[in-house]
Amino acid sequence: MSTPDLAPLYGKTLYVWEASASGGTEGVIAHARSIGANAVLVKAWDGPNFWSNQFTAAAVAAWKAAGLIVGAWGYVRPSDIPSCPAMAKQAVTCGAQYLVLDVETEWEIAGSPGLADTLGAAMRKELPDTLIGFTTFALPKLHRQFPYLNFARWCDFVQPQVYFTTAGIAPQAMLDDSLAQLSGYGKRIFPVGQAYPPATPAQIAMFGAYLVDRWIEGVSWWESAHLTPAIAQAVANVEVYVPPERKPPAKPVPKALTPAELYQQGYAAGIDAAIKQLEGMRK
Repeated sequence: MSTPDLAPLYGKTLYVWEASASGGTEGVIAHARSIGANAVLVKAWDGPNFWSNQFTAAAVAAWKAAGLIVGAWGYVRPSDIPSCPAMAKQAVTCGAQYLVLDVETEWEIAGSPGLADTLGAAMRKELPDTLIGFTTFALPKLHRQFPYLNFARWCDFVQPQVYFTTAGIAPQAMLDDSLAQLSGYGKRIFPVGQAYPPATPAQIAMFGAYLVDRWIEGVSWWESAHLTPAIAQAVANVEVYVPPERKPPAKPVPKALTPAELYQQGYAAGIDAAIKQLEGMRK
């Protein structure tokens, strides 16, 4: 498998669960703009059921026309292995630029490593070149039965759910623990931050500061319908790390002209205008 292009994950992404709760297709755009997001990650399927009421080609086209990168996510259980590749392919057909599998408690069972491998084989047979990641618990040490390693073998990235307030852990401590515990799996880490109450703007600001400090190039936020004005503003203020090679070149500062240079510039422009006028009279 070739090295994946992770560019769609850079910057800020807004998770969307039920688009209708955010005002539909246009509401999702407004919510994304309110936090300065450059991408949306919209639910496309749950188990064997595709959410064709919200993840449509028309909706995806509208989000892209608004300048947003569009990803699709689906909730997947071990029992959904037979249907997952078809659901994922339908999302890609609708225009999804990458996929995220939400895999959680149902995978903390005996035999889960083999099941994760089976899902991976089926997904890569159907979608060999699609950018695919998984989102799950942020702290592997608290979920020792979850098959992190097996998902990491065939997924391109991981999105740990760093819901610091819900977990009752300080933002810095939870982010650091998550990064440290996931680093051994050899995949790029793009955290999911908490953008819903009872998270406070101060906690979100603190989390954002740590993202830059730890060179995190992309962060997602859960979730669109739960944004409050104060939380949206706090997330809008968050920045992510941008490596020097991806920073746009600085615009050159115009040279300050001396009075003599200004006079000469105006004189030359006047001569040029006079010549053009004479040439026009000759025609």
